[in-house]
Amino acid sequence: MLSGISWNNYIIVVVLLSVVWYLFVGLYYYFDTIKDVITGKRKLQFRSLAEKSISKKDYDFDDHLSEEVLNAPVTFEPVDPDFNMVEDLTAKLKITISDAHQKKLIKSEFEVRLQILLTEYASLGSSPFRPSINEFIVGECEKQDSVLLTHQEVDSLWN
Repeated sequence: MLSGISWNNYIIVVVLLSVVWYLFVGLYYYFDTIKDVITGKRKLQFRSLAEKSISKKDYDFDDHLSEEVLNAPVTFEPVDPDFNMVEDLTAKLKITISDAHQKKLIKSEFEVRLQILLTEYASLGSSPFRPSINEFIVGECEKQDSVLLTHQEVDSLWN
């Protein structure tokens, strides 16, 4: 069956299928760019591989803003100072919940420990992070399979 197909025919079919495939992929992902180049809205630009630096002209920034943006130091600090407190609290909550699971504390003792910990972070009780923290506590208790608390019980521990 395959003896009737010559190498020339095979190569022609593979090349044609490859061209059709890459045309499909190119049109599917870059149709808008190709349309803009054809209509003249965008110029076709070729960059050399040696070009490594990014210049201001590559971006459509306001000159005043571009200097500030390009020269600004990069910082990764969260804007909200409560976020650091939430991270500290969640770390302490994990330790407290795993400790309660290991010591097999009864529910009332566990609630007292949680209440003491939550009073240390009382400012988070009125923040928008409170429901997330409550959900975290309930989830960790379920994950550790220790004392199970409901959302209402955890919410009452803040007071």
